[in-house]
Amino acid sequence: MKAQLLPVFAAIFVLFCSCGSDQKISREVFEEVQQANEVKRLSEVDIFNEALKWGEEISAKAQNQLMTNLEKAIEEKGADAAMEFCNTQVVKILKEIGDQYGVTIRRVSNYSTNSANQPLEEEKMLLEAYQYNEQNDVKHEPNLQKIKDGSILLFTKAITNPDWLCPDFDGEPDKDTDKKTLQKNSSSNPKDNAQDGLSGMWSISIPQKEVVKRL
Repeated sequence: MKAQLLPVFAAIFVLFCSCGSDQKISREVFEEVQQANEVKRLSEVDIFNEALKWGEEISAKAQNQLMTNLEKAIEEKGADAAMEFCNTQVVKILKEIGDQYGVTIRRVSNYSTNSANQPLEEEKMLLEAYQYNEQNDVKHEPNLQKIKDGSILLFTKAITNPDWLCPDFDGEPDKDTDKKTLQKNSSSNPKDNAQDGLSGMWSISIPQKEVVKRL
């Protein structure tokens, strides 16, 4: 397993060069610089564990923020505001959170009427695995996969009822979605539309370089 080495010699070299020939560097200053720039060895395990921890943190924040905003919208404008919130605010909020962390956040579902939320090729097998777990009473666990030559770490986590907000679509529905489907989705219980209690999954694309910055 390869480790990433962060060189420390530059800072020490600069420190020496900045002093005149007749000046002495105290042992305390030298050790302070050396300690501050200590060689840092990051294994793949370190990066993996940090990305998994960070994915949990981001997905929890996203879920809590969506719930808080949805409850506020309903309180201020009534139950009809829920549909408007799902159509116009969810994607926007997730983008804002993603930009804050330097990641891309999606809520993936086979039941979404918005094609933007359908699983991508690299997400299909992961979503199917969560479906298998749900059907066979296997505990759901967060997952982390390398994609795009390892430069991106894909964090996924199952979303089960009643954690799912806007069960059927986020963002404006596709133009080819018929009215009957929309009426059914907007009026039915999320559990009726989600197979075996699994509504979808969080999909968070995390650049590996952003994880390294946290270590």
